[in-house]
Amino acid sequence: MALMASCLGAVAISGAARAMEPLPPRVLQSDKHALVLNGVGTRVMYFMRVYECALYLPERSRSMPFIMDKRTASAIRISVIHDDLPDRLPEQWREAVRSEVTTKMFSRLRAAYRDVSGGDVVLFRYVPTEGTWILINDEVVVFDPGHGLMRSMLEQWVGETPVSSDLRLALMGDSNP
Repeated sequence: MALMASCLGAVAISGAARAMEPLPPRVLQSDKHALVLNGVGTRVMYFMRVYECALYLPERSRSMPFIMDKRTASAIRISVIHDDLPDRLPEQWREAVRSEVTTKMFSRLRAAYRDVSGGDVVLFRYVPTEGTWILINDEVVVFDPGHGLMRSMLEQWVGETPVSSDLRLALMGDSNP
């Protein structure tokens, strides 16, 4: 997954190219919030499809203040496509997570990440007044009260300096999910 973090380019896959794989869910439902698919794109590096990334919000929006607001529930769903991932967390994830969680939680995430491969799903989910969860294949790996962790993760994909400007455009809904 270091590939995911140090990439050269990403493209949004649409139409016939997407028909070969299942679409991400249009809605993510929890006990308290239904989040709708805002946008989806595929991270491509060195001509390899590495992961599909989807952004979920309470309603579709391109407004950065709304997306980044601590009162806005949000989720980022990563569907891993590529099987040959490095054992180490991507550098941007390490920096974002390490500064927001305890050492014990960070160690749990690093250990769980080593087993991530094609077909796995990593979900970053934020619920206002509760906190941020990181789940791998529906198993909670990290919980952090507050908004800081989710804000850091959102910055990586839709912030001012995202891992890919093409992927950012797709997540912001500038291509058809």
